[in-house]
Amino acid sequence: MPQSPIISANSIPTKPQGNMRIAEWIGILLLVATLRIGVSLTVSDGFQSDPDAYRALAESWTSTGTYGLTQADGKVHPTAFRPPLYPWLLSWGPWWMSWGESNASEGAGTNWSQGWVLLLHTILGVLTSLFTMSIAQRLISSKPLWVYLSALLVAIDPILLHQSTLVMTETLATCLTMLTWWTILRVRYHLPTSLMSDEGPGTSSYFLIGITIGLGSLCRPTGLLWGIGILAYFWVCGWFLRRPDLLRDRKKVCSFAIIGILAWIGPWMIRNQIELGHPVAMTTHGGYTLYLANNNSIYTHFQEHGFSRHWDARDFHDEWGSRRIAGEWHDDRLAEILGKQTIQEQPLLFLKSCIIRVSWLWAWWPAEGSQLVKWPIGIWYAAWTTLSLLGAVSLFGSIWRGDRWILDRWMPAFLLIATLTVVHAVYWSNMRMRAPAIPACYLLGILLLQQHWGRFGFQPRANTSE
Repeated sequence: MPQSPIISANSIPTKPQGNMRIAEWIGILLLVATLRIGVSLTVSDGFQSDPDAYRALAESWTSTGTYGLTQADGKVHPTAFRPPLYPWLLSWGPWWMSWGESNASEGAGTNWSQGWVLLLHTILGVLTSLFTMSIAQRLISSKPLWVYLSALLVAIDPILLHQSTLVMTETLATCLTMLTWWTILRVRYHLPTSLMSDEGPGTSSYFLIGITIGLGSLCRPTGLLWGIGILAYFWVCGWFLRRPDLLRDRKKVCSFAIIGILAWIGPWMIRNQIELGHPVAMTTHGGYTLYLANNNSIYTHFQEHGFSRHWDARDFHDEWGSRRIAGEWHDDRLAEILGKQTIQEQPLLFLKSCIIRVSWLWAWWPAEGSQLVKWPIGIWYAAWTTLSLLGAVSLFGSIWRGDRWILDRWMPAFLLIATLTVVHAVYWSNMRMRAPAIPACYLLGILLLQQHWGRFGFQPRANTSE
């Protein structure tokens, strides 16, 4: 039986072994940028649409200073329907890209705005690959083959590529997710002595983890739920890892992380209290997505068509439009009540719908498109999903081998996958909503390949250059 290539249980490395050349990192990241830009230019019409009104929010924020949308009365009304981080980043584009171009025409300004989205998404895509490469080097192998593969898989993933051509949050959310996981590894395994040492960063460095979780929460609400899961794990990990010192310092660890989260969530809640009259922590969108996933129209679809993703939502939107009350916070509360009412009235069908929504979240092929598109994507995801599941099984097997530190390093990824699955089993679900977990899934698949690659008689070279 070949020795497991994963880092041993008791080792806490201060740096990856066998560092790759900086030129190699730069080369692979330039390739990632080229792939992203090439696909975006090929499908350039994606930046022209604004399905979730993120560009409209950014434009009103830039022009009026109010985070809101123009209503029928012609005024910009404050909103919390969408999280603010992505529109805030978009709002920098018209100013930065048009600096010194004050006489530009409206059409030119629109082109500048599209150019900013392309640039922003390319930067985020490159950063996502960079964080993925760094995590792969620390958790899987320092051999270039596996590090390069992790970056390229994230760069060419069908969902991430498609979403990078749209004005939507998946590209930013995925980047922030990998940033959070990378920060957790840096904080927990890159200290000068022990995990909870009084020397060096110590427990106060967990503030940085809270900062990244807070940023992710202002991009996608599921980021906050994932962060709560991470904090819960920090609370019990001393017991899991059989480390009394971790249990002793868990209050400090969680306190610093919570402070970091509140550094971002707090101002957003205060703003919502002032503008909307309610301290909304995430968005006024949760009730709507609950009702969208649990209403009589879609339940009828589940009864008649099972797992089919081709639901005609027109009846639902007509019915919801006639029920809405003035004010988005009240609308959200009403939608939540109606969604829960549907669940309570049809509990068995709700359980069936949960299974269906999970299948939608982790579907292998898109619901729309030609067979020439669906089949390759389906085969791709079928293969990598299988590899990821087997990789996860091999990691959980480390518990029985007494190596709990291995699982500790991967715990953020497992918590992320679990959070997305549980949330979208109840709320609205489709393939794109699993985007933040896609790099983690590829890393699990690469882990399995790396463990068993030697059986095929091939050993990739190790770069030992310093």
